[in-house]
Amino acid sequence: MTKVITTEFDPRISAIVVQFPALISLDQMQSWVPRFKETISQNAPECKNLLLDTNEHNFENIACLRLLKTTLTQDPEVTRHLKRVAFVQPRAVREPSIVSPVESYFTSFEDAYSYLFMIGQQIP
Repeated sequence: MTKVITTEFDPRISAIVVQFPALISLDQMQSWVPRFKETISQNAPECKNLLLDTNEHNFENIACLRLLKTTLTQDPEVTRHLKRVAFVQPRAVREPSIVSPVESYFTSFEDAYSYLFMIGQQIP
């Protein structure tokens, strides 16, 4: 498993793919946010989705979670571009579900990826 937060654009699913390390520190989160926003802006308007792999994660403190939530839900640079977010989380945290057209949860990276790929293949 990676020791850094990886962020890259995958054109096959029109998504920024973010994978978190096993332990996520506040310093890592604070340095990741500008890189995340830069990745979005570099790939706009093709970037419409986010695949956020937090499976096997452990946030250092609640400030990390607050920063993630604020970035995803309140930052206009992020919210203006991203139309759909697929989260990968352990089943112990949340059961897999498609909550809305915008928000979905999966227990494996492959399932989340397949979902975003399938959605991208649908005729608008």
